[in-house]
Amino acid sequence: MLAGFISESQIYSQIKNSSPLVVNPNTTVLEAIAQMQEADSSYVLVMASDEIDSGSDLLGILTRGDIIRMILKGCTFDQLLVKDAMCGPVITIQESELTDTKSALVLFYSYQISRLPVLDGDRLVGVLTQNDLIDLLAENVLESKSFKYKTQNSLNLPDIQIQDESCLSLLFDTYEELQLNIEELKTIEEELRLRNIDLENIQRQYQDLFDFAPDGYLVTDCVGLVVLSANLAICNFLSISKEDLYLKNLHSLVDPTDIPLIYSNLRQGFREKTRLTWEMSLKLSDDSYCPVEVSVSKILCLLDNSTTLQWLFRDISDRKQAQQALQELNQSLETRIEQRTNELWQVNKLQRTILDSTDYSIITTDLDGIIQIFNHGAEQMLGYSMGEIIGQATPTIFCDAQELAELAATLSAELGQDLPNGFVALTAQASLDVVCEKELTNIRKDGSRFPVLLSITALRNEKEQVIGFLGISKDISDRKEAEATLKQQLDAIEAASDGIAILRDYKYTYLNKAHVRLFGYEHSEELIGESWEKFYSPEGIARAYQEIFPLLEINRAWSGEVTVLRKDGSSFDEELSLTLTDSGLLICVCRDISDRKKAEALLKTTNQELLRATRLKDEFLANMSHELRTPLNAILGITESLSEGVFGAIQEKQKSMLQVVEDSGNHLLELINDILDLAKIEADEMTLECQASNIKDICQSSMMFVRQMAIQKNLQLDLRGAQSELETSLDDRRIRQVLINLLSNAIKFTPSGGKITLEYSLERKLPFNDNTSLQDWVYLKVTDTGIGITADNLQKLFQPFIQIDSQLNRQYDGTGLGLALVKKIVELHGGYVRATSEVGVGSQFAIALPYSSDISQQPQKPANIPPSPSEIIDGERYLPLVLLAEDNEENFLTLTTYLEAKGFQLKIAKNGQQAIDLVQIEPPDLILMDIKMPEVDGLEAIKYIRSQGFTMPIIATTALVMTGDRERCLAAGADDYISKPIKLKLLLTTIQQLFSKKNQSNNES
Repeated sequence: MLAGFISESQIYSQIKNSSPLVVNPNTTVLEAIAQMQEADSSYVLVMASDEIDSGSDLLGILTRGDIIRMILKGCTFDQLLVKDAMCGPVITIQESELTDTKSALVLFYSYQISRLPVLDGDRLVGVLTQNDLIDLLAENVLESKSFKYKTQNSLNLPDIQIQDESCLSLLFDTYEELQLNIEELKTIEEELRLRNIDLENIQRQYQDLFDFAPDGYLVTDCVGLVVLSANLAICNFLSISKEDLYLKNLHSLVDPTDIPLIYSNLRQGFREKTRLTWEMSLKLSDDSYCPVEVSVSKILCLLDNSTTLQWLFRDISDRKQAQQALQELNQSLETRIEQRTNELWQVNKLQRTILDSTDYSIITTDLDGIIQIFNHGAEQMLGYSMGEIIGQATPTIFCDAQELAELAATLSAELGQDLPNGFVALTAQASLDVVCEKELTNIRKDGSRFPVLLSITALRNEKEQVIGFLGISKDISDRKEAEATLKQQLDAIEAASDGIAILRDYKYTYLNKAHVRLFGYEHSEELIGESWEKFYSPEGIARAYQEIFPLLEINRAWSGEVTVLRKDGSSFDEELSLTLTDSGLLICVCRDISDRKKAEALLKTTNQELLRATRLKDEFLANMSHELRTPLNAILGITESLSEGVFGAIQEKQKSMLQVVEDSGNHLLELINDILDLAKIEADEMTLECQASNIKDICQSSMMFVRQMAIQKNLQLDLRGAQSELETSLDDRRIRQVLINLLSNAIKFTPSGGKITLEYSLERKLPFNDNTSLQDWVYLKVTDTGIGITADNLQKLFQPFIQIDSQLNRQYDGTGLGLALVKKIVELHGGYVRATSEVGVGSQFAIALPYSSDISQQPQKPANIPPSPSEIIDGERYLPLVLLAEDNEENFLTLTTYLEAKGFQLKIAKNGQQAIDLVQIEPPDLILMDIKMPEVDGLEAIKYIRSQGFTMPIIATTALVMTGDRERCLAAGADDYISKPIKLKLLLTTIQQLFSKKNQSNNES
């Protein structure tokens, strides 16, 4: 049993007795309303299938309240489907859950619903409503009261009272909600009643409009046969009553010949549109026919989905008569016009001949702007034909829209009225008899634009009324181009930094801005008409008349420098150019050169400073060379003496260490020489001693110089060249220096086991800086299999003091001067250097030297013959006395030790004065004279000694190796020049050669 007094059998009986109305979702709302009315149901359930026992899903519910709300919103139901109007999802309860009335009541009040579908799984069992519960509760309450009195003595009274109170409370709550629903329905019914009243009023208004409309109305069935309704206008028009009209067929009311037209229009027309209009004839009561304009519309009834036709008939008798009269009038006018046309043809032909004989564009229009005349000049100018334009276009198609808008805005402001864009703006002034010319842009048919000068005049009839407009335009493209060119020239003159002026009769007629500013003025108007004499001193004016103007008359031009006065009285230097034209104009071009004058003075001072700086640099290099070579002389001299065993025998390990010291010293000496050579080249002080040289010999001697280095690194050296007798003019010592540098670099950067190739050839190619003539070149190429160089680093190769690997931990030493010297020496020969490389593959350095086959007249340089050991002075013979003039203790010790070991007698002088004194006391057989010494330097000492008649050899030994040092020593009287550090073997050889030469000279004498 359910809680309360409702038994399961009662509730199940109530549910099963309910017969819910079910529709499928594709049913129209109109059909659902019909079923609800027939079943007297206030709702309909929407299921996937319209069979209750099919077990299909419950999709939604549509209630009478939903329908009322849709009516109030103005919805139509004939095409609206239930699935689009239903409410869903539906709140339901399973049959197995109805174990307590509270479960149903909770759903009713929680969701504010009045119907609760009961399901058994997906199958619909029935519908439980609030009214069902209220009825069952009411019945059970009554029964419970009767039962109370019958079994009062046997029942527990408090329990019964509690149950009664609970049921009564539920009943009252349900009753209150029902009352609210009733009130809501009353409100809706009142709204519906008022709406029906409004609809009735509207219907009466429409009926009045229908009945009393001036045109005739008929309503027929869908095929137009049976008349269903008619208004008074059609009855009066046909002279027939409504009752008689309803009995007639529409066919009897029209001209029989129009019946096929009616059905043809109805059949074809409604496929495209809902309203049709055509003309036909109606039959009147007197059997006459009246022309009417017919309009037919299709009307769809929403209640029964039926279709009717609404016919509107308008009497067009008057219009037809007017058309007939107009046609007759047109025929009469055409006859008269034809006569008039013939009269005007001759005049028009003359006018056309006149119009077409000019290159001006002549166009006339009517008041609306439609073109009436379009002459041949307009065709040529605009690219249109007469047939395309006359009667079809306005002149605005030739105009720029933006210009018309600007013209309208300008004229609106001038005339005080708002003018629209377009043709009105063009003719506004002409309409007021204002003669106007405008420069506008016209657009041709092909879209090209050109400027025109347009003149517009109003055309008037004999009553002085404006009947159109005449426009005459001229293409001014040439004039505009000339103006633009002139403006460009004037702009250029105005923008020029030089002052430009034009004078006539020596008075200014034009000055550009630069000229005005040059004289200290602000506006050219201040100077127009002024004489040129205003800006010159009396001395300058006198010079002009005496010197400048006479030359100007002869040469028609003059240029020079003058002094000019500004407005404020200050003066400045002016560079002036004058040109006298054939028309008598004097063109003046001038510029302020005060800054240039100051710059020239400053440049002169700067050059003097540069000369001084160059001199100081040379002095610095000379001093640095001397200071560096002096200790190197001692280092290399002692090392050489030790290596030769002058001080006794040495061990092999000691000898190898001495070789390291000697190599380091020689390397330092090479660096010093490179710096000095580079400085000489940059100072343009290096001169080449060019002579006929054999290329193969130079290559072989260069290879010999680096062969030992290559052997130590296990590198293969290869010399290639087909022409063994290839000779040209060059400084072989410098080119050998270049090759040795390139070969040394190749050895340095090629790993052990690699190969280095020196190749020479004669080729005919274009110069690297000239593409017009071929030239013979001697090519010397050094190719290695070394580490290679990246493309970015190739740009750095020939810059002095720059190395590719400049990090502190770089693997290869050097100053970065070698390749810079290579480039400089080759360029001094008129050649060039090129480098190519690939990282990991190797590099190639190629030098190109200009080849000259004519070397017969070039002086031959004596070959350097290495000294023979047999020529060294025999120690058993007379020992020569050598005077050593040296102020450096280390050099002094080195030379004395070595020379004494070789058997020479020595006298020592620590300065130039001591050397002079010792020569006077005991003349030596040879003097070794250091140049840079205290008290009296070596050059002065040599000069003095020679002046005293000393004829024995003098060898200048010095660390000064700058340009001209050797020459100065020889000029002072020295027989030879040896730079420090001194190679002791070379010194010994030089002494021997000088003694041999002296002895030979004595024997000959």
